[in-house]
Amino acid sequence: MNALNGATTTCKQGLNVDPGNKQLEKLLRQAKARIATQKKMNATQTSAEPMAVSGIGADSSISKELQDLQTQYRKSASDYNLVKTSIQHSTKSIQVNKITLQELETIPVDENRKMYSGLGKAFLMQTKDQVFDGLKGEVKDAEKKMEDMVQKKEYLERRMKSQKQNIIECANAK
Repeated sequence: MNALNGATTTCKQGLNVDPGNKQLEKLLRQAKARIATQKKMNATQTSAEPMAVSGIGADSSISKELQDLQTQYRKSASDYNLVKTSIQHSTKSIQVNKITLQELETIPVDENRKMYSGLGKAFLMQTKDQVFDGLKGEVKDAEKKMEDMVQKKEYLERRMKSQKQNIIECANAK
């Protein structure tokens, strides 16, 4: 029966929901919505790939090759996104360290001036030169890492383009 009619609502598991309990009714609606959304997602995921493969016809070797190409493309796309994130992280690190260096250069140099650099959760007292050398080293490392990631990103872009072309050719090879 429906909660709107004044009777208790029963879900699939046989639990009765008191019509006066708005929180339980809300949770039940949310759970049903999640289940429906999940079923839709599963249906589109399972039907999307077989559609691409079923259009090929009865040749199982071509369909198997197409599935392999699609798997490789997904893996390359995932790697590409990780590399993009790494590049953004390196860029941010370089900017932060350069700004820190600029700010430290404005501080007058004293023999008695204490400077600290972070070391995990602790701070290490160092001279100004040591702090500058550490920051410059971090900038250099981040720039090197970023150069490597840019090259990897370009490689993955070429690879994804090639894989996409191979998928199209395989699908048209019917």
